[in-house]
Amino acid sequence: MKPFTIILPVNNEAECIGPVLAEIGNTLVHWCDRWNVLLVDDYSTDGTLAAAYRTLHEMPALISENIKIIRSETHKGKDWALYKGIRQASTDIVVTMDADGQNPVYDISSIIRPLDEFDMVCGIRTNRYNCLTKSICSHVANGFRRFILRDSFHDVGCGLKAMTRSCARVVTSYTRLFTGCAHCFYPQLADMTGYRTTEVAVNDRPRLGGKSKFNAIKGRLLAGLMGCVVMKMIKYRKSLRDQRALYPKYYTDGNIFRLPESITYR
Repeated sequence: MKPFTIILPVNNEAECIGPVLAEIGNTLVHWCDRWNVLLVDDYSTDGTLAAAYRTLHEMPALISENIKIIRSETHKGKDWALYKGIRQASTDIVVTMDADGQNPVYDISSIIRPLDEFDMVCGIRTNRYNCLTKSICSHVANGFRRFILRDSFHDVGCGLKAMTRSCARVVTSYTRLFTGCAHCFYPQLADMTGYRTTEVAVNDRPRLGGKSKFNAIKGRLLAGLMGCVVMKMIKYRKSLRDQRALYPKYYTDGNIFRLPESITYR
C-alpha cells in the first residue's frame, strides 16, 4: 500500500480518542511501511489530549512515532482542523476520518485502492447508526443539495475520504467561504475543479462514547442548507470566470463573488 497520512480532527473526544488511536496503530502497522497520523486537536477541554498522550505512551515506539499531535489554542471548528492537517501532510495520499470511532480503520484500504484512477474517493456509510432526528435532517439536507446543485453524491457527510494531496489542498482552499460545513462539500469542490471523484461503500458503527458535536438542526440542517447556497454561488462565479476566459470582450470585471486564487486560513 502506498504511503498515506490520516488527518484526525478532534474536539472533546476523551472517551473515544484512546481506542481510536490504538485501533489505527495496531491495524496499520501490519499494512503499510509508511503511514502517519496527524491528530489535530481543536481546543478540547475534556482531557482529550491527556488521553491521547497516555495512549501514545502505552504504544510501542514503532507505532507511536508515526502519530503527531497538533493543538489549536482556540476553538476554530472541524474545517480549520482539516485545513491545518492537510497543509502539514507529507505524503501524496491524504485520508480524513472522524475521531468518534464510527469509521472502522479496516475500511481505509477500500477507499485508498481506487486512487490509482481517481483523485478523491468518498465513503458511503451502510447500516448507519442515526437517531430519527438526524435521519430526517440528513434526508432533507441531501434532497435540497441535490435539487440546488444537481449532483449525484450520496453521502457527503461521511468523514472517511481519501484523496491526493494536490486535490486536498485545492478543496480546502475554499474553507473560509463556508460557515463550518466546507468538509461536506469536498466532493463537489473536487468535481468542479476538474478532479476525478468516486464513491465506495464503507461501514458505520455507533460512537465509542461521548456526544456528537453537531446539533441536528443548527449544525447539520441549517449549515448544510447555507453551504448549498455558498456552493451554488461558487459554481456560478466559476462559470462566469470560464466564460470570460473564452469570450473576454463580452464581459467586464464585476465583483459578484470573488473566488480564491490562493487562500490562506489563519
